[in-house]
Amino acid sequence: MNKITAHNSLWLLISILPLSLLLGSGVINTSVVIIDFVFIYILLKQKKKFFSNNLILYILLLFWISLIINLLFSSNFGNSFLRVFGFVRFVIFVLAIKFCLEEFSQRILKKIYLIWAIIFLAVSLDLIFELTFGFNTLGNYSYMPGRLSSFLGEELKIGNWYIAFGLIVASFMYYNFKKKYFFFSILISTIFISLVIGERANFIKYFLISSIFFILYENKLFLRKVFFTTMTIILLSGIIFTSNTYKERFWYMFLNQFTQGSSITTIINQSPYGGHWHAAWEIFLDHKIFGVGINNYRIVSGDNKYYNEKVPFSKGRQNIHPHQLYLEILSETGIFGLVTFFLFIFGSAYAGIRNYLETKNLLILSGLLFVLAFALLPLPSGSFFTTYGATIFWINYSFMISKKN
Repeated sequence: MNKITAHNSLWLLISILPLSLLLGSGVINTSVVIIDFVFIYILLKQKKKFFSNNLILYILLLFWISLIINLLFSSNFGNSFLRVFGFVRFVIFVLAIKFCLEEFSQRILKKIYLIWAIIFLAVSLDLIFELTFGFNTLGNYSYMPGRLSSFLGEELKIGNWYIAFGLIVASFMYYNFKKKYFFFSILISTIFISLVIGERANFIKYFLISSIFFILYENKLFLRKVFFTTMTIILLSGIIFTSNTYKERFWYMFLNQFTQGSSITTIINQSPYGGHWHAAWEIFLDHKIFGVGINNYRIVSGDNKYYNEKVPFSKGRQNIHPHQLYLEILSETGIFGLVTFFLFIFGSAYAGIRNYLETKNLLILSGLLFVLAFALLPLPSGSFFTTYGATIFWINYSFMISKKN
């Protein structure tokens, strides 16, 4: 494989990443590992030193080292070992995408973004089809009322995928067409679809980050932004309060409990995630410093000592992760892991904010806002360490820390 073939292979593999994420963990891991090996090959062949004075490389390596230190205290070393040492694939993966964004020509990057936009459009149309007919274009349907699954079938997690690529695609379309009303329409459409997907936490994240994104992207349009934000809120409120399905999910199951004076503890306990959260917190209290080890919540949470008869969903507490980022980190890596995680996030965000202020690049901003929403909002979430959730996070992280885009 010569250098040209390697470069073509790298950008083609990156261009189909959104599709790979829809095809299961096996395909995702294969794509990530192949990207890593092609990137390493390119580095070995080229003379230019890509890693010279690379702050992000040091931040990523220090975070990985912290996971290795945590591994030494794992309650099930073998179960944590592969997850911890497999993490290095994401370190290389981030650097590979960063290399692509900074070193490839604008012509190649446009091809990548165009393919991402086409895949995103296909998923958007599929979600609208499913919303209309009750099943998607492949005949898949969601087993839960008020939730859409699109091409992921029984796995109700398309919302994370959708909000991960929404702002990236919107930014690309803005830079290519320079039509502000077209850009506004894309933002409104993606906010609407993120709502009807039915994943409340992901909708809240996307509504917040797209609103901030909209406010920051061009200061001179302040009044138009106020109008856009107001109309969006009115539109979404109308959808929620005229649809019994979405009224149930977004009002009666959450907001209505506050108006009835329910305490935070009661709301958490009665949540479908209450069993997971209670078990994760109790596991943390039993292993405060280093937790039980990465990938071990799924084992330890099954212990009878973490069953609580006062929590309605406690019997279903055993799962692959607690469905909340901070509780996952606390239960599996303890205070040590939480501190290192925040140091990693704030160090990376500093680099991302600096990149954005220097360039005012919307693609950098989209990655920055996604990472901050994922890391700082204490909402239900996917796992930071599983393949699907991690790959989505690291793609956006790569945009955040890339100096050119």
